[in-house]
Amino acid sequence: MSKPRVICLMPVKNEVDILPITLDIISKYCDVIIIADQMSTDGSRDIYKKFPKVRVIDNLREGHSNQVRWDLLKTAREYNGNNLILSLDADEYIPPSLFEKFLNEHEFNIGDSFRFPWIQFWKSIEYYNYTGAWFRNYQRAAWIDDKTTNYGHEVIINDHTSRVPHGFLKRNTRIDSIPIIHLQWVYWEKTQLKQALYRCVELINKPNKYISINSSYALSLDCKSVKLSKVPTMWTEELESLKKVKEFKPTWHLQEIYRLFDKYGILLFEPLQIWHIPELNDQFIKIVGRKPVSIQENIFKRKFRDWKLLLLKLLHY
Repeated sequence: MSKPRVICLMPVKNEVDILPITLDIISKYCDVIIIADQMSTDGSRDIYKKFPKVRVIDNLREGHSNQVRWDLLKTAREYNGNNLILSLDADEYIPPSLFEKFLNEHEFNIGDSFRFPWIQFWKSIEYYNYTGAWFRNYQRAAWIDDKTTNYGHEVIINDHTSRVPHGFLKRNTRIDSIPIIHLQWVYWEKTQLKQALYRCVELINKPNKYISINSSYALSLDCKSVKLSKVPTMWTEELESLKKVKEFKPTWHLQEIYRLFDKYGILLFEPLQIWHIPELNDQFIKIVGRKPVSIQENIFKRKFRDWKLLLLKLLHY
């Protein structure tokens, strides 16, 4: 088939800091950008008006679930033809010259899907992280739509599902030369709060699963073993808007975490690896009157208690 129309699908909630950068970049190669806005209150909706290719639909749901992708795909199918659907988050982009080359040189067929290297810029736009889970990590993020294949109907946290409907993964091609650049970790403090919020929500839905939750989110933490590599010039050279990237103060994520602390009790969340964040650590001390105990200490204390009870029982007999 000939060069397809490119429709970008993007869920957004309060991303006023990053949207001017990423929308400027992806507008260079997308024909339509459909944004499902989760009732943003930070000025994000004013940003959309500056980009003619953006179409906004309302996401009236609460929480961070995959249902928003169903709405986005349904809206994309209002456009005629078998379009190339590109699923990006508000803090992601693909370098325009590389994506244009992909569009011009690739032979597209209905039902094809594509995965790209998912590159994590780390605390700056000069280096990216290739440690552990981030080494040769790919994001399935694009497909030639057949107008019929849908996502599954199980409602789960958005980040834990494929962006591409499962039916398209039978013909999934790896495109090594075109990275999806993820800017989330450039905004370090804000991202730590976002990841902390996700942990809290998961623990509410899965009580006592804090070990697996901490394990799945461990890659969001900074540590001595992190290995960084220099960002190639071709990923950033043509993008003036990237020079605007800087650290911003945390916004709604912190207040939402405080709300969960009030609703469920802050002690519920003590086993989570979130207390390296100064605001959360201070809040715990303020409410409980002591520092939070790490998960390792909690496990040790429980084992000590169990052994103590067993010894007392044996002595009693």
